[in-house]
Amino acid sequence: KGIDSAIGNIYRKALHAPRRNYDVWIYSDHGQEETVPYVKQHGRDIHAAIAEVFKEFDAAAEVVQAFDKNGEQLHRARLLGFSFIEKLFQASAGSAGSEKGKLIVTAFGPTGNIYLPKQLTKEQKHKFAKGLVEKAKIPVVLLPEAENQVRAWTEEGEFLLPRDASKILGAEHLYLKEVTEDLISLCHHANAGDFTFMGHRPGHKPMSFPIEHGSHAGPGMEETDAFALLPVDALKIPSGREYLTPMDLRLEALRFLKRSAPQPSIQFPAKAAIAPVRDTIRILTYNVHSCIGMDGKVSPERIARVISRHEPDIVALQELDVLRPRTGGVDQPHVIAAQLKMGYHFHPSFQVNEEHYGNAVLSRYPMELVRAGRLYGGSQNPNAEQRGAIWTAIDIGGTKISLFNTHLGIFPWERIRQVKVLLGTEWVSHPACALPVVLCGDFNTLPGSGLYRKIRKVLRDAQKELDDHKAQATWFGHYPIGRLDHVFVSPGIEVAGVKVSRTGLDKISSDHLPLIVDIKFTLKKEM
Repeated sequence: KGIDSAIGNIYRKALHAPRRNYDVWIYSDHGQEETVPYVKQHGRDIHAAIAEVFKEFDAAAEVVQAFDKNGEQLHRARLLGFSFIEKLFQASAGSAGSEKGKLIVTAFGPTGNIYLPKQLTKEQKHKFAKGLVEKAKIPVVLLPEAENQVRAWTEEGEFLLPRDASKILGAEHLYLKEVTEDLISLCHHANAGDFTFMGHRPGHKPMSFPIEHGSHAGPGMEETDAFALLPVDALKIPSGREYLTPMDLRLEALRFLKRSAPQPSIQFPAKAAIAPVRDTIRILTYNVHSCIGMDGKVSPERIARVISRHEPDIVALQELDVLRPRTGGVDQPHVIAAQLKMGYHFHPSFQVNEEHYGNAVLSRYPMELVRAGRLYGGSQNPNAEQRGAIWTAIDIGGTKISLFNTHLGIFPWERIRQVKVLLGTEWVSHPACALPVVLCGDFNTLPGSGLYRKIRKVLRDAQKELDDHKAQATWFGHYPIGRLDHVFVSPGIEVAGVKVSRTGLDKISSDHLPLIVDIKFTLKKEM
């Protein structure tokens, strides 16, 4: 509960960061393996047991224990402010002074390392390893040998990694190959000492060398099966694998932050410019409010992130700025389309010199612009915002879909004129407008109005086509109360899914929420 609350606070702060577009990725390194303490099972600590075995090779060697034998709980208690708990235990500070010529044993959780005070022959090392298993009752003792090889001893005998990995880690381990490779790398690490030992053994409860009931740093499933909660567009799992590694996450995070990073061992292919033909096509319509969020921050990149997380095939956007000083002089449709790797057409509803403001259609499929123009609303107000529409023909596997994107006026009389023109022979009823037809955008009108009913005489409301779907409002962002954004479809189009996304990112990025509609229609068969 406490961690959830902390993550929630971080996420809210990230969304409202004034200068950057932060992403929040939640990565759980691992769980805790349930263990039995070594001292509880054998009546003495691991340092004394190892020192006892080593006496055969150096009777005068003094052992150094490099951790508090009462376990990591005391360290955690200290960090959390409960230092009084230490007084309940007699903690050992370890040996002081030089460690030269001493046997050093480090053990934290279910793994540990041994640093010998003097060189032993190969035969002596093997004899010492067997003694650790037989006399000290250590489940697994590991000795690095040739490159990429490690010799292992257990009570079942002597083995060689990676050849006998299943006998050391268990044949049922989900990541047997990967964990074996990591274990070999660990044993060969320059600072890993002469021997590595483990409390993990297949078919038995793992052993922890400090006094603790839940351990970290072992090769068991709880320790190696982590999870990550990421935005759907953050990164893709590399082909040939069913998991991500911490290095995958690190490299992708550096790429997201646009910082230099080593070349990743796996490549993430860019999305294709032309999407494969599928049975279901996803359309997203979104009034982006000039990419000005509810927090006042201007960010076309944030809008692109909102869109990409729904993986649409066709996107209809309203209220886009191009080269306008109020939004930093950026070409917003170009920035968004580039980030989404989609083609686009933009039409300015009005322009002043180099400044443009209007609507755009983006597509993963081949697209041609059929018509783009202004919709006269008959307003006598010279300051009334000019409105427009875009008509595109999108080729989906040989079938062309006529898609119209518009943004109507805010006054009833201008909307009536605009819809009359839009549904007339210049646009939707034009002889060149072939079925299927999709009309979408911000209509600034609520369901039930006369204008809405007029449109529904020609086309169907996608939000009304699903029996198990309750129509959802799209305006305004934080507390949606009005269904102003619509997707209307012609007969012959099947509505397969509808969603109004309401994540924290959606609610802050614009004053509208994105409306996502999945449609199906009959594709022309190839001759």
